Amino acid sequence: MKKVIFIFALSLLLICFCSAACAEPANCPYDPHLSIMYNNLTDNQRELYDRLYDAIREERESVIAPVGMNREEAMRLLNILRNEAPELCALDSYDAFELSSGETKVRLCYKYPLEEQDFFIEELDALASNFRGLEDEQGILAIREYIINRFEYGRVDDPKVYGMNTKSAYVAMMYNTAVCEGYAETMAMLCHFAGYSCSYIGGITVDDDGNFWAYNGHAWNVACVGTRFIWMDLTWDDGGAYPEWDWYGLDGQTMAETHRPDREYELLVNLRSFLPDDAVVGMYLDINDANGYVRGVLSESGQRVRKKDLGQGQFYTPAMVIYNYGSSPLTVQVSYRYDDETDYWNEVTIKGNSNIAFRTNERGYWNPDGYHEITWYCDGNVLGTFNWTEDW
Repeated sequence: MKKVIFIFALSLLLICFCSAACAEPANCPYDPHLSIMYNNLTDNQRELYDRLYDAIREERESVIAPVGMNREEAMRLLNILRNEAPELCALDSYDAFELSSGETKVRLCYKYPLEEQDFFIEELDALASNFRGLEDEQGILAIREYIINRFEYGRVDDPKVYGMNTKSAYVAMMYNTAVCEGYAETMAMLCHFAGYSCSYIGGITVDDDGNFWAYNGHAWNVACVGTRFIWMDLTWDDGGAYPEWDWYGLDGQTMAETHRPDREYELLVNLRSFLPDDAVVGMYLDINDANGYVRGVLSESGQRVRKKDLGQGQFYTPAMVIYNYGSSPLTVQVSYRYDDETDYWNEVTIKGNSNIAFRTNERGYWNPDGYHEITWYCDGNVLGTFNWTEDW
């Protein structure tokens, strides 16, 4: 019963966070946090991503990168944006160069009229409505099946089409023909529009002996369901009339045996299914009454301690507990982001049928003001977000 309560409480917290989140780019038609890649960007990278997304929706010709970002980093971010948000189909080419002022300027060029891009986005939103409202993995599977059934592997040879190649999701959907980039871009794009967590990954493939394949440029996807990452390669599973399942549902370690991400995507290489089904998370505000931490704040039983009810000298501190109800040890590295600061614990092992509490160094004192938020991570992956204000 206790396990069910904690699962339910965590689910409520995650649902509240997701529903409250809004797209940072003002013109993004979905929550960009559905992109696993977006969630793993640095603050500067995410800021440039947001600026670029809005600029491309408005057909602006240039964007200034955040302070401290050089040309190389800006170009990597542009490559990520192009593959992660292929609904921005008007974008053709781009470059970045450093100004004498020390700033980095991004230059954008377009190949499709802005109206064509807007129409494409409207069409995607309508198409995605067919996949919304399903359980996460059911929705991801439905989109995977749709793409494999719709696309035929290959390139379109049509000189009348702008820069025709089926690496682009836009072109792939126009002609129902794609190569690996088109499969992977479309998978990430439709998941985002339908409300599921997914990302594009580009890289190379190797054989069982670790040797590069002759056609080694490749693209694939990783999706997230709860705290479980699902790796997939739609291209390799497209068996024509009989789709295959050899490259769906793999963990990161197995996928890495044959799929090696490019530099832009290296930060995702360690994503794995890090919490088993018998691990449960609880998030708290622990209250100190000068004799130690005595009360945890969690909607386990509907009770909440309001900050304005704290006594003089008392304080609260955000905390999280991971309960390992399995018999096998669970090794994790926990970190947290509190407001704008991130801190880490060393890797720890939670014994079977045991738990470990992670209490932060952050304190809120009697009758504090303002809004606060803490996001918990396990092995670099989001477990959940807990936020609170003075009145809750």
